[in-house]
Amino acid sequence: MKRGWFENMSNRFGNCGILVYRNGEPAGYAQYGLPAFFPRVKEYGSGPPSDEAVFLSCLYVPNRELRGIGIGKYMLEIVESDLR
Repeated sequence: MKRGWFENMSNRFGNCGILVYRNGEPAGYAQYGLPAFFPRVKEYGSGPPSDEAVFLSCLYVPNRELRGIGIGKYMLEIVESDLR
């Protein structure tokens, strides 16, 4: 199901996720796209985004030892650059 979602999103929107590596190992993941492609977007505490917005559904650094060293900020900068 996830592969189908990514293929559909990529065809209609373009890039919709990034995976960041550190020393050859996955270190973080971000997923984003048009709000219409996230069926539960209205359930988020921030409220539903406008139709013109890009929704950042996930920005995650799974390894606690890698948190707080700038990986999340780096990923957000990549997403912002990609959207420009």
